[in-house]
Amino acid sequence: MSDPVIIAIIAACATIPSAAVGIAAAYFSYKAAVASHETKLIAQHTEENTNHMKDELVALTRSSAHAEGVLEGKRHPESP
Repeated sequence: MSDPVIIAIIAACATIPSAAVGIAAAYFSYKAAVASHETKLIAQHTEENTNHMKDELVALTRSSAHAEGVLEGKRHPESP
């Protein structure tokens, strides 16, 4: 092989590591985006669940306070 051919092969091989780094960076970026999306979905699901639990707790507390007021002969300020 002549010197220009060897130099061209070496120059072509020099781009392989930078291409591999670029591909690896793109892959890890994709995986991070997928994980971020999954985390967002989990957070939204958790928020819906905890809001539902909060609503149930408020309703139970309200009914308990009303029942306690009825037993003691008091009227709850919010009741008609």
